[in-house]
Amino acid sequence: MNPALPGGLAAAGILFWGWQTGHLPTALPAALALELHRLYRPSFTPTDRLFERLTDLLSLLLALFAAWAFIRHGSHGVFRILEWLPLLLLPLPVAQRLGGRDGVPLSALFLSLRQSPEGRREADLAAPHFCLCLVSAAVANRPGPGYYLTLCLLLAAWLWSRRPRGRPLPLFLLLFMVAATGGHYTARGLRQAQSYMEGMVLSLLDDLFWQDRDPDTSRTAIGSIGRLKLSQGIRLRVEADRPLESTLLLREAAYDRYRNGNWSATGRGFTPLDHPADGRTWVLVPGPPGEAELTIHTRLWRESGVIPLPHGATTLRIDGALGLERNPYGTVRLEYHPGRIGYRVRYRPGGSADPPPGPADLEVPESYRAPLDRQLRDWGLAGLKPGEAVPRLAAIFARDFRYSLVRRGRFAGGTPLLQFLSRTHAGHCEYFASASVLLLRRLGIPARYVVGYAVEEYSPLEGLYVVRSRHAHSWAIAWLEGRWRTVDNTPAVWAGMEAAQAPAWTPVYDFFAWLRHRLQPTAGIPGQEEKEVSGLQWLLLPLCLWLAWSIWRRHRSGPRRKTPPIHDGKDSPFYRLVRRISRRRGAPRPGETLQAWLQRVLSPQQREEVEGLLALHYRYRFDPASDGQALKRHLRQEVESCLRRLET
Repeated sequence: MNPALPGGLAAAGILFWGWQTGHLPTALPAALALELHRLYRPSFTPTDRLFERLTDLLSLLLALFAAWAFIRHGSHGVFRILEWLPLLLLPLPVAQRLGGRDGVPLSALFLSLRQSPEGRREADLAAPHFCLCLVSAAVANRPGPGYYLTLCLLLAAWLWSRRPRGRPLPLFLLLFMVAATGGHYTARGLRQAQSYMEGMVLSLLDDLFWQDRDPDTSRTAIGSIGRLKLSQGIRLRVEADRPLESTLLLREAAYDRYRNGNWSATGRGFTPLDHPADGRTWVLVPGPPGEAELTIHTRLWRESGVIPLPHGATTLRIDGALGLERNPYGTVRLEYHPGRIGYRVRYRPGGSADPPPGPADLEVPESYRAPLDRQLRDWGLAGLKPGEAVPRLAAIFARDFRYSLVRRGRFAGGTPLLQFLSRTHAGHCEYFASASVLLLRRLGIPARYVVGYAVEEYSPLEGLYVVRSRHAHSWAIAWLEGRWRTVDNTPAVWAGMEAAQAPAWTPVYDFFAWLRHRLQPTAGIPGQEEKEVSGLQWLLLPLCLWLAWSIWRRHRSGPRRKTPPIHDGKDSPFYRLVRRISRRRGAPRPGETLQAWLQRVLSPQQREEVEGLLALHYRYRFDPASDGQALKRHLRQEVESCLRRLET
């Protein structure tokens, strides 16, 4: 038997899989089983029928596991299947090795070959199972030097065992290092190209798929594997009456119930607000209107949708609104014509007039209670007063946790949110906000989960603040000292980290986004139409200047001179002679030149007389330097003279 793998490489492959996927204790006995044939050989050889039954059993187990994976993990179940596939199919290569056979019969692998003589042929599963281990190790999504270096070592050992005999080792190592280096930089370039392409597609198509916020449910990306994809598309524009001194949070919706990574609102009813007397100024909260003002530009995709507002919003001014309503969590929904809209908001910074909390604002899922209480005791927060616990919790998040858009590993036991608190200590804003809400509730502090946008990027091109899709943010609010206060424990570096990943083509996208914003009308803001007309005039000014310059230049150059038409030679008098000869001797054959035709139908004496006229004809047709009219007159005279001679 000529093994496809050198000794020990199959065990190394399964150990590599266990190391990358975090199943090393399981991989150790699997590696021992793959190498057991070196220590023990059974007294019988497995038959083809035995392999067929074993394959049928493994297929049934694989189908059951696939069903469980998709039911338990949804679309991510495919990763669970790939992750465990080397272990699920392990009995086949083990049986092959223990039985001392060169391979597994094809009848065991394909039902269509069970009754065919071709089914007796064998396929060695050692190399395919080794490759499957390498692929499954990559599913763990832990790219790094250790993964790629070990992968190269395993492949080098395999290729060295299969090399033609007599090849020198230095040459093999040199070629393999070149291939490995090229593979590394190629994969790196492909990842960067993929990132740029995904970002470009997200930004270009973001307007097509961007939908209004659902006030009832918020689906988070908690537990998602890999890098969170962010779009550079501009969702909002904010005009502030004065420069912002710090990040401004615009709230869209708040939720109070957490289930399986998703937040929902138990109180889903909206209450209509009274129509304003002047038709444009809606009172959100009775009392003083506040000292700060914003103008927000956004878009409605339907006739009603949730709109972002700052905390402490008191009044909203908009022309032509059909209605405005609000739910118990401060979420405001506007009824308006679909399209680009704008509105002005007055607010009291730091203020909030939302109703007091309810029982749901202290609710924590039962499976989270004991782990959260244990975490609070470990951090020394249990039993502290709210005024002490909130800043202590913020300090712990700032000191021991970091912001990350990538979740690389899968860990057994616990939910992703509990793994974030106890093990990974890295995640995006949804992790920090959700964890903060649940921890505060276990401390007896009512809290809610809030979603919206962070305003901090100023655009010199537009002269206002722009809010992109990647500026979408989540944070917590807590009931402290008789009112709701913002608790944002996400590290402050999150916006800078996301801005650093912006692709190089972002300024080009921003320019066209600004141009589209200036050309498309924005409804709702009083006096906005005059501003848009003024902006449109500035955009048309360069075009008008160019048209004026073109007209002046043309007028200065004077009227264009008429050039005589260029003859194409089809009016040559020689064609009279061609028609006369064709009637008597026959027309030229398809594709036959005039010279060849004349040689065929005329006598030598006649041909000598006509060849001079043919030369004049070619000169008249194809010589651009000749005097066409004079040559035409001369040719006409010669043709008429020739016709008279031919008649005689």
